[in-house]
Amino acid sequence: MLEDLALFTFSLGLHPRLSNNVRCRNPKSLNDAINVALEEEKIQNLLYKTTIKPKCSICGKPGHSESECREKRKLTVPPHVPLVPRSSTSFNNSQLYCNYCKNKGHDITQCHKRKYNNERRNTLNSDNRDRQAAMHHITFEPPPLLSDPSPTPYSTSYENVPSSSG
Repeated sequence: MLEDLALFTFSLGLHPRLSNNVRCRNPKSLNDAINVALEEEKIQNLLYKTTIKPKCSICGKPGHSESECREKRKLTVPPHVPLVPRSSTSFNNSQLYCNYCKNKGHDITQCHKRKYNNERRNTLNSDNRDRQAAMHHITFEPPPLLSDPSPTPYSTSYENVPSSSG
């Protein structure tokens, strides 16, 4: 009974794949279960080592793909550009890098995308404020009454109609 409990507890503590393989072999004792688990673990490790790992086409090293390559990040992310006063004549715009839109040629203070987004956000915020203010000052004008005396093209008046008896 105690041996069965130990065997059950051992199989629960294994990785699910190993646990399934151990239970399928139906070991008679805890020692048998441990040996089966060790054999299965060795087989799985061999299979893992022999499987073909992806080889990066950027750096040529195995174990990662192009999207995970560190060399790619080094190529695409420019080094930190030190701040240089604008009055410097030896400094040209190709050295500038914008941290907002991630483009070269300008910095964040000159970024057109940032200016556009800020203006758009400010416009939306002012529109929302206007709408909220209007919601607090709603005035209700009732519709015109049906007995409105002003003439309409469909009103009936017999004042100037010639009579047929005449």
